[in-house]
Amino acid sequence: MIYLKFDNRLQFEMVMDDYFTRDTETDPETGEVTEVGDKYMIGPWKSDTHGLKARQWELWVRGVLSAPTGETTTDDEGNEVPVMENLKGFHVDLDPKLGSHDIEEWTEQGYIQDPTNPQFRK
Repeated sequence: MIYLKFDNRLQFEMVMDDYFTRDTETDPETGEVTEVGDKYMIGPWKSDTHGLKARQWELWVRGVLSAPTGETTTDDEGNEVPVMENLKGFHVDLDPKLGSHDIEEWTEQGYIQDPTNPQFRK
């Protein structure tokens, strides 16, 4: 799994723009094609992204993640529970077994993360 972190969702959408698409409509008289609606993430079953065959890549948008602070608190039932805090950034996981991308660019720009404790990604 490749873990990517962006400053926010907008940056994620800009950097990974080719993983998104929009629906189109064709004018029956002129043949002009225009995009309609909001853009959405392309499913691996819908498109050959980066020249790959269908089902060769998959993305999981995690959004804002949280991790334990190391402190604990007590819930309403008296159970000890970890105190959680939101991690900075907007997080996305890319399955490298299903495909590839030119990740060198992402590495150079600091998007690829190497979490020391990925178990919080449940």
